[in-house]
Parts: sequence; structure tokens; C-alpha cells
Amino acid sequence: MTPTGAVKSNVLEELLAIGESGSPAPLKRRLHTLLGRYGVECWLVTGLQPQTVAGWQDGTLMNAWPDAWYRRYIAAGHYRRDPCVARSLRSPRPFAWRELEREMAQDTAGLRVMAEAREFGLKQGICVPLHIPGGPSAVVTMAGEAVDDAPGADRVLHLAALSAFWSLTGIRKPVVRPGRFERSDLTGRECEVLRWTAAGKTAWEVGQILGIAETTAISHLRNARRKLGAANVVHAVAEALRLNRIQL
Repeated sequence: MTPTGAVKSNVLEELLAIGESGSPAPLKRRLHTLLGRYGVECWLVTGLQPQTVAGWQDGTLMNAWPDAWYRRYIAAGHYRRDPCVARSLRSPRPFAWRELEREMAQDTAGLRVMAEAREFGLKQGICVPLHIPGGPSAVVTMAGEAVDDAPGADRVLHLAALSAFWSLTGIRKPVVRPGRFERSDLTGRECEVLRWTAAGKTAWEVGQILGIAETTAISHLRNARRKLGAANVVHAVAEALRLNRIQL
């Protein structure tokens, strides 16, 4: 049985096209079309540097932020105080800006950065940190007036961020053709768990569907991440899709 979810086949085709754009202009157009459906109006793809490092903007791979906000952010030195950067440096898990509210209660400098962002129209956002094993660390920040971060929508945005990063950095892995198995290839059960995860199911729900314990589902996800060299579950799903090991 094939699971259904928010990521439809045409969306998958768009995600693959983003990853294969080859140059910034078509990539930017494709991102604008796909991300716009989820309330994303602007984005930034940049390398992750310690917050004490000057010239962080030299690592920018694609800048689709409002020009006035980008200039203000640099001039004010906001990178040093940006709570999104701080979270992205210490955790590989994608997160919505609203998740930062509780931990920012005593962070007046961080609150000021977010307040200024809202003044420039960046009222809601999602960050996708990318800590690629053996590769560069980066973050994709997506924002707008009202960004859809509901389950399903957030997964599309995470996959779009990964696809854009692949396209901009030229990171590629050899494509494993259907039917070709290697020693480190995914097992059938690992593929099942990834497929249901891509459909928006939690580890507990995957366990109920497949008749296995939640801890077993988590173990399968952990093994799949290791085999795929993925930084997180979303990255593992994207890799499995790209290698044609799972379909949606």
C-alpha cells in the first residue's frame, strides 16, 4: 500500500527539478513558485559560521531576502545576536521561528533581531540547518507574512531547502538504480519506515501501521540515516527519494 500525504507527485517533480537546476536563475524561479504556495516570500541560503566570526555574508549561496532587510541585518551586526543562527549552530533539526519564543524570554538582543525582522515583513519563518557529514554546514532560512509550517507543509519546505542546497553546492551522490543493491543499501523495512515518515507519520504512528514498537521504528530511522549519510530524518527522506528507494 502506498501512503498518501501533503507531498504529491507534482510537488516531488518540482523538488527534483529544484535540485537539478544547475544555475541560480532557474533555481530561484522554481523556489519562488513552490515556496510561494506555503507563504514563503523570501529566503537566504548561507554557510554557518560561529557567531563571533566577521564577514559571515561571504558564505551566502543565494540571497532572496528583501534588500533593505539584508543591508540592515549586516549593518547592525545581527548575525552575532540572531537566535536562529544560535539554534542552527547547535542543532540539525529544522525549526519554526515560533519555537524560539520560550527560550528567548531573557534574550533581549535576540528579541530585538526578531522584532526588526517583523518590521521588514519577515513575521514568520522556518530554518533548516544542514550539517552534512564530511561537508559544509549551512542554513536555509525561509520567511514571510504567514508561513505554513503545519505537518506536511513543513516537510515540503524542508525538502525544498535540501534540494536548493544540493543545486547550489553541487553536492551529489552516485544514483543507485532500482534493483541494484549494495552492502550498505536500505532494508525493505527501513524503506517502509521512511516512506510512512515522508507521508507525515510520527514514529509511534509508523509503529502502529507496521505492527512494530515505536522504539523499533526509531531504530530503523536511525539506521537509514546512517546508511544514507543524512544529517536528520528529513535529509534521509530526501536522499531515499533521490536514490529512488522510496516513492510517494
